[in-house]
Amino acid sequence: MKPTPVEPPPELQAIGATVVPSRHRWLAIAVCAVATMLVGWPALTGGFLVNPNSDQYLAGYAFREFAAQSLRSGQGFPQWNPYQFGGMPFVAAMHGDIFYPTFLLRLVLPTDVAMTWGFILHLWLAGLFTIGFLRAVGVRFHASLVGGVAFLLSGAVASSPSPGHDGKLFVSALLPAALWAIVRGIRDGRATAWASLAFVTGLAVLSPHPQLLQYLLLTSGAFALWLLWRPSSVVADDGPVPSAPNRWKRIAPAFAAVCLGALIGAVQYLPVLEYVAWSPRGGGKGYEYATSFSLPPEEMLNMYLPQFSGLLDRYWGRNGIHLHSEYLGASTLVLAAFSFGGGLTNRHRSHAWFWLVTFIISLLWALGGAILSVGVRAYSRH
Repeated sequence: MKPTPVEPPPELQAIGATVVPSRHRWLAIAVCAVATMLVGWPALTGGFLVNPNSDQYLAGYAFREFAAQSLRSGQGFPQWNPYQFGGMPFVAAMHGDIFYPTFLLRLVLPTDVAMTWGFILHLWLAGLFTIGFLRAVGVRFHASLVGGVAFLLSGAVASSPSPGHDGKLFVSALLPAALWAIVRGIRDGRATAWASLAFVTGLAVLSPHPQLLQYLLLTSGAFALWLLWRPSSVVADDGPVPSAPNRWKRIAPAFAAVCLGALIGAVQYLPVLEYVAWSPRGGGKGYEYATSFSLPPEEMLNMYLPQFSGLLDRYWGRNGIHLHSEYLGASTLVLAAFSFGGGLTNRHRSHAWFWLVTFIISLLWALGGAILSVGVRAYSRH
């Protein structure tokens, strides 16, 4: 039986908005929960979702337990860690999610349990936020469910708990939330969207994972400019949304929201700026070290065949370690190819081109040193 559409209020009809039926909300919540527990089920028996080679297993747990004990005893957030290298700054040296909301879990749960459920919560949120974003850009509900599950179960996201990459997972989950807020703010002109964008940006800053934060800001900024340039390419349920004559003025509140988000995260990054001159990483490691983490070209096959180069102790590739997965999913790749078909009946083809270009740029970025070395060799022959 086909569900009866819910009419939006008159003030939202002009921008093509659609009220989501409550049964769709609950179905999205349930589907993402089931998909999350496909990889997170060991937590139900008290399992710690990290492997022995994990950063969290080796050091992250101790950092978080130290902070949790300080908070539980009423001493507040610790400023100094006397147990490492004869003492070093705690906040300034970025000992994990100190101010990110997941620290609240460690006030009521054992530290390892809280860390595990922090991973699970963000896998679930990654799916939900992706569904919300896809619905905002006019993707039908059931197709959005597929997209949300595909994202949360993709290798880059679902493999984050094993190496203990909580900051990467947090920001990955927040990316579709930021894109969702941008659509509502720039295309639909909703003032409340800027508060959402500021909050999401602030959380991403507090994650704290500066590399993934950089990618979130670059992707969100590029998407915002795309929306301003090609507003008709990102449709609503009822089709293209009429472009607002003053849409370019909406870039100002978007920029202000990002700045406000940066201020939210200043409690973490201002101490970092003071400490960086004394940090072991302050001087950098050089080009060779940086490019040693580039994606080897042959490992692109992992996107289709996840076991190609192996993981953990079975990894045989050129990188020193391989604790994550690049797997995208065979069905996801096939569905992505179909997004460019359909002729005039495909409402999303123009939007799909944006994400194809984004994927190509991201892939070249990941290949890093491999691409640069090819370019240098080609240039030297001339």
